[in-house]
Amino acid sequence: MAAVFHCIIQIFITFPNAKETALCTVIPVRFCKPNPYGNMSTKEILDKFEARQDNLLMILHALQDNHPQNYLTEEALSDAAKYLKLTKSSVYGVAKYYSMFSLKPRGKYIIRVCVSPVCELMKGKEVLAQLEETLGIIAGETTPCGRFSLEIAECLGQCQEAPSMMINDKVFNHLDSKKVNEVISKYRHK
Repeated sequence: MAAVFHCIIQIFITFPNAKETALCTVIPVRFCKPNPYGNMSTKEILDKFEARQDNLLMILHALQDNHPQNYLTEEALSDAAKYLKLTKSSVYGVAKYYSMFSLKPRGKYIIRVCVSPVCELMKGKEVLAQLEETLGIIAGETTPCGRFSLEIAECLGQCQEAPSMMINDKVFNHLDSKKVNEVISKYRHK
C-alpha cells in the first residue's frame, strides 16, 4: 500500500552566500510505491480497505492511481462515499482540498514544480517558465498528446536542494534550464 506522510515539519534553511535564514514549512507530500492495484475495478479496490472513514485518503489515492488518466472520476467519488457511508459532497470536498488529487484527467507524467518561498528564492519560477515554454502549456494544463500535466506545489520537502520538481513519484533537485530540458527529453522518449 502507498505510504502517506501525515505531518507538517518546519525547518530552517541557510543559503550559501546569504546572511539570512528562511523558515520552510514542509507540507505533506505523498511519495508512493508503484501502483499495487493494477487494473482492478473500483469495487475490488474498495474491498481492499476496511469501510472506515479514516481510510478515505488511502482509498482516494488508490482509486486515482488506478485510473489511466490519473484522476478521480465522479463515479469513483460516489462509490467511495457510498462504501464509507459518507455524503458525496464530503468526499468531493476532501478530494478538492488536497492538491495531490485531481478531478480532471491528467497526463501520463504529472510534473509538480515547487513554488515555495525557498524554491522561489532559488529561481523556482524560472524552472516553471522553462517547463511552460518547453511543453507549450501553462500550470494546470495537460499537453494535447496527454503525455504531460504541469502543476504547481507549495512545497515538495526538498528545500535543501532547491529548486525542485517531481515527475510522478521521482524528485529532481538543483534544477536549471539545462537539467529541465534533459529530464523532459528523457520522459518524452519513455
